Amino acid sequence: MKQDELRSIMREFYGSPLSFLEVEDGETRIKMKKPVGQAAVEAAAPISVDTPVEDASEKKTAGADEHVYRVKAPLVGVYYEAPSPDDDPFVRQGQHVEEGDTLCIIEAMKMMNDVKAPKAGIVRWIAVQNGATVGFDDLLMEIEAD
Repeated sequence: MKQDELRSIMREFYGSPLSFLEVEDGETRIKMKKPVGQAAVEAAAPISVDTPVEDASEKKTAGADEHVYRVKAPLVGVYYEAPSPDDDPFVRQGQHVEEGDTLCIIEAMKMMNDVKAPKAGIVRWIAVQNGATVGFDDLLMEIEAD
């Protein structure tokens, strides 16, 4: 199965109301599963299979405010705002963060992946709720640089 086909299947699955999908193509077999009760996620951006987790997608917003950085999901997974359910969130809206501070965790295939702040500044907006499934390149939060 080609990478384009795999991306297309993943995009369609994560944008659908399905909770489980199994695809077989010759010797290739793929199983995908969403958490129980998870709503469909719009897959507006393509999903990349080979994007390194360390590349936390620092992107400036287009238009008037050039000092706002959009932090995007570097992979598909479950967004967590804290290291455990009993802990305080890594960041809150209005909080100042330093470059490299952990903003959140994305769990993918039982692996916890830290998402770090691309620049120092104020967390202007958090776009995702704790426990939500995020797709590759989905907006997680915006940081207004110092």
